[in-house]
Amino acid sequence: MIEIVPALDSLQVLTRVPVWVDWKQGAAVMWEPAFYQRWSTRYQEVRALQQPSEFVAYARQHGIRYIVLRRSRGDCAAGSELLYRNASYQLCRLS
Repeated sequence: MIEIVPALDSLQVLTRVPVWVDWKQGAAVMWEPAFYQRWSTRYQEVRALQQPSEFVAYARQHGIRYIVLRRSRGDCAAGSELLYRNASYQLCRLS
């Protein structure tokens, strides 16, 4: 996953799919300080993405199969397909 959002907090647990980066993961640094470099790099890279096509390109570059996007960013981009959508978020799978 690229982005996990408050309405989908249990997504990682329910799907048993590892999350690439999530803002809450930053708290893990308290128990594993060495994790900070990996987490902060990923977090900054993902925060810089704006368009759904940028998320798809980033996901492909890093071997990520699923993306959670805010609906306000637009629909799933070419190269991905919509799996789930609610009023705020959508789940796209790279095709």
